[in-house]
Amino acid sequence: MIPSETPNPRPDVIEQAALSELRHSLRTPVNHILGYSEMLIEDATALGDTAVLDSLREVHAAARAILAAINAALSNRVSVPSGDIDALCEEIRPQVSAVERAVASAREAAGRPDWAADLDRIAHAAGNLLALFGDSAPEPAPEPAKEVARAAETSGPRILVVDDNASNRNVLCRRLERQGYTVEEASNGETALDRIATEHFDLVLLDILMPLMDGFEVLARMRKDRRTRPVPVIVVSALDEIDSVVRAIEMGAEDYLFKPFDPVLLRARIGALLERKRLVNELTVQAKLASLGALTAGIAHEIKNPLNFVLNFAQIAEDTAREQLRKIDDAGTPSAALLDDIRELAEDLAGDIAKIREHGARADGIIASMLAHSRGQPGERRPTDFNALVRDYINLAFHGMRARDNTFQAAIEGDYDPAVGMVDVIPQDLSRVFLNMGSNACYAVREKSRQRIPGYQPEIRVTTRDLGDRVEARIRDNGIGIPDGHRDRIFDPFFTTKEVGEGSGLGLSISYEIVVQEHHGTVSVDSRDGEYTEFVVTVPRQVESV
Repeated sequence: MIPSETPNPRPDVIEQAALSELRHSLRTPVNHILGYSEMLIEDATALGDTAVLDSLREVHAAARAILAAINAALSNRVSVPSGDIDALCEEIRPQVSAVERAVASAREAAGRPDWAADLDRIAHAAGNLLALFGDSAPEPAPEPAKEVARAAETSGPRILVVDDNASNRNVLCRRLERQGYTVEEASNGETALDRIATEHFDLVLLDILMPLMDGFEVLARMRKDRRTRPVPVIVVSALDEIDSVVRAIEMGAEDYLFKPFDPVLLRARIGALLERKRLVNELTVQAKLASLGALTAGIAHEIKNPLNFVLNFAQIAEDTAREQLRKIDDAGTPSAALLDDIRELAEDLAGDIAKIREHGARADGIIASMLAHSRGQPGERRPTDFNALVRDYINLAFHGMRARDNTFQAAIEGDYDPAVGMVDVIPQDLSRVFLNMGSNACYAVREKSRQRIPGYQPEIRVTTRDLGDRVEARIRDNGIGIPDGHRDRIFDPFFTTKEVGEGSGLGLSISYEIVVQEHHGTVSVDSRDGEYTEFVVTVPRQVESV
């Protein structure tokens, strides 16, 4: 039992924080006993080794009884008298002895030397359990090692297990590898963040109580870093307070599993999360392809103008050059007047070539924008002409709508503040925001036009403003507006007010993430049902100003 005659005597009542830590500490060795015994039972069953099965099942049953006693004595309580801890120790002591006897029997009956290490780990965990009540701790068990051979044979989704306890990692990694996953380990939060930022993982299983950086801090940093933000996280912890669960979910964890975990539940939760992640990725790709279709339709119109300029000025340049050659051939010895004419023609030719270069560059820029928009990889932040970015993608949205509906008409009014200038953004990502908002504005005025309201003129107004260390873009339409009950959900994934087939409900959700999480900006909407909608996007000029 926990000694009372120590330099820091045990208090008469164990309060909430210390009680939470005690529950976590007691459940950890039980997690090891259950985890190793379950895997040994599976192996013995598969091999038909009945001689050892009875002993292993005794181990597992005793561990279940220990867990039930711990939960009955300590769960759902904010404080516990120290006498209850003594009583708990006496209650579980016979079950710990049963584990130790069953392990000894299993050692004698086991016909496989490779099971000895796991049996040693079970015995070590049982001794550790009593040590928490003041008994002498046994010699440390051998450091667990991942089963490299099994890991090499798996090719399923890649999972990172983050836990400071080596035995916890060993049990969880081996269990996941048996379920077909490719598993990697991190023993602390810093290592985990470095690996998640630089390697591909489909899922992270994260412990909460870790030294230096706990699981909550890992979650917070993951959600702030655009490289790690998309990776889903399941918290696997012996902390079972509802406050810890709520806090983890609010900080971005997709799920929360308690230790000791049920392997069937673990498989189900991970499988469901990975399937949801796959479906969301597919829907995101579909939404991106839909916006790419609108972009392509707009480009078909936009690229025609600069190419017409290129062709026309190329013809003029060719005619000018031929005229120069003809005059030189006809003149023989050139006069001063002829030289003046040639100089004038050469100046015209230089101007025409400059126009060819200018409009060729514009066409090249449009094509580059389309290619950047179509790529899924994160882009680089660079100084970008903000006014041109907004203007070009609103125009592309307009022409995309025109390509789908050749009866569509709307007046686009632009008021672009020249003081906005260059802004440090990720252009291929931010362009999606304005393409999406422009497409929504076109849809809204088109739907209102179909109502045939007398005197109605569809209009989209785009403005930009310099706000010092930030810049602002407003996209306002006089279309159908957003119903009052829908405004608060407009940025939720999969929510849409459009007709079936007109939208996936992901465009504004993705736009929100790009502006708020990626660019540290803000996005808001103001609307009146049946009258107008206005989106306001602000982003900092530079990362340093955030």
